[in-house]
Amino acid sequence: MTTPVHRLTVGLALGAFATSAFAHGSGAHGAFTAGFAHPLTGLDHLLAMLAVGMWAGRLARGAAWTVASTFLAAVGVGFALAATGLAIPVAELGVIGSLLVFGLLVAFPEAIGLRAAAPLLAVLAASHGQVHGLAATGTPVSFLAGLLAASAVVIGVGMLLAHLPVLRRPEAARASA
Repeated sequence: MTTPVHRLTVGLALGAFATSAFAHGSGAHGAFTAGFAHPLTGLDHLLAMLAVGMWAGRLARGAAWTVASTFLAAVGVGFALAATGLAIPVAELGVIGSLLVFGLLVAFPEAIGLRAAAPLLAVLAASHGQVHGLAATGTPVSFLAGLLAASAVVIGVGMLLAHLPVLRRPEAARASA
């Protein structure tokens, strides 16, 4: 069983990697493969997706799929806003903040109800989509398709990790509603 200190340590460790969020804007952002590779090679995105999946995996099944689909939809919205020239002014800060917030949600999944967390989840996910949309070149739709496909895979891995005995807790089966 994990202790509050252990959970806080995991949350802070995820937040410690937040500086990698400023790495956006470099590299080839245009092809499906570039989009698919980013969640696997961008540490900020990888950690955020794993944390979202782990948080979702600690919730009841219906809530877990709500979290995952809300995140992916909001990434798409943020990306689309950027592609049309509408910028979220503090998107990079949203990416950084997401690592801390998602880490804390993994550490304390029952601390905030899903209804309260969903808008925050959506805004932070849109920030992720925004920074990638601003950096996209070539065929942004193809990049977005790859980004969303790999993000879904990483979120799924996080959901599976949440069920490992070493990470599982009795209250995890309860949905925050």
